Amino acid sequence: MPKVITTSPEGRVLFLNRLFVDSFGYELDELHTVRDWWPRAYPDAKYREEVRGRWLRETETAIRERRPIVPIEARVTCKDGSLRHVQFHLAVINEVSVITLIDLTDRKNAEEALRISEEKHRTLFELESDALFLIDNESGEILEANPAAAALYGYTREELVGMNHTQLSAEPSETRRATLNGIMEIPFRRHRKRDGTVFPVEITASHLDWHGRRSHIAAIRDITEHERTKDSLRQSTAQLRRTLSTTVAALATTTELRDPYTAGHQRRVAELACALAGRLSWQDTAFEALRTAALLHDIGKITVPSEILAKPGKLTPMEMALIREHAGVGASIVAEIDFQGPVAEIIHQHHERLDGSGYPRGLNSDEVLREARILAVADVVEAMHSHRPYRPALGMQPALEYISANAGQLFDAEVVDVCAAIVKDGFAFSA
Repeated sequence: MPKVITTSPEGRVLFLNRLFVDSFGYELDELHTVRDWWPRAYPDAKYREEVRGRWLRETETAIRERRPIVPIEARVTCKDGSLRHVQFHLAVINEVSVITLIDLTDRKNAEEALRISEEKHRTLFELESDALFLIDNESGEILEANPAAAALYGYTREELVGMNHTQLSAEPSETRRATLNGIMEIPFRRHRKRDGTVFPVEITASHLDWHGRRSHIAAIRDITEHERTKDSLRQSTAQLRRTLSTTVAALATTTELRDPYTAGHQRRVAELACALAGRLSWQDTAFEALRTAALLHDIGKITVPSEILAKPGKLTPMEMALIREHAGVGASIVAEIDFQGPVAEIIHQHHERLDGSGYPRGLNSDEVLREARILAVADVVEAMHSHRPYRPALGMQPALEYISANAGQLFDAEVVDVCAAIVKDGFAFSA
């Protein structure tokens, strides 16, 4: 609602509406004439003369040209000292001047807050070390770019503004798709500099409305050095894996040299264990830990005298006790090697059985690792399938019958079922 003041041709104040009084605090008995208004509303003499000059010039021009007055905006000081932004309108009715005041304070405050906010964000935008672009979502037009963006891509800011953001991408269709789908983070994208250099970037987007245009700010970081570091790390990791694989093979060979009757046993056990894990959809760390443990599961036998390992007859209780130590010894040998996964513990458990009858610790089913459950089945099946110093090879069928008869008691039932399935599907040990 407007505030209203009416005056006579001589400048006497005739009327103030209640909204005027409530807004500015001045009562009618304080404003007898317009001359009383000026020093109260504009206590600063310089500003008062500026506003008064604008008012007189506009009213005189409007009267001379017989047109409505163009509204005038000014800051009015209220009785309590506060300021209000006001727009003045004038109409003359039967020689009475009707002046309406439209309060613009809230709008002006909002505009000022927006201006300050935009200045602050402009400063942050300019000082940001990452390349920043303000981009129209619909057209892909670059609306603004900071100095870091100009430096990164080799263009001036003026050249960047107005370009389409796909012109900076070495994968323009992917760039456009990401914008249209509102993707907020892109960990890897290839961009192109002005000189044609293609380089990797990481992009983070924040969507906003910019003067009625649906837009986004794209923060772009050059990750060339990061990618070089990752590549170097990948190469180092690959080299470490090759070295570790060679070490594992050498350790496995050491075991077999002392026990020629079981040459190839650990390798064949690893073949079956990996086939079982593959059928169970194991991947990555668990699969690799199982493979490594299978290749080394009998390494502890290097402490067992070779004449016991190759003995064709029945072992004495003392000899059997010595043999049974190989699981714990093997775990101790590899314990300090930084394998991925619990390789040492898998080796330690490969002779444990679900009913607690295994060795060396007599673990119960809930204590036996899933990797050790697979290794136990693979170890028994390969041992029964192959020749031993104390008996001829029994073959695959008796081995499957044995583990099936003891499924759920000695061996994991699921692993037993999978073993039977892969043999039926054609699995066979290599020579």
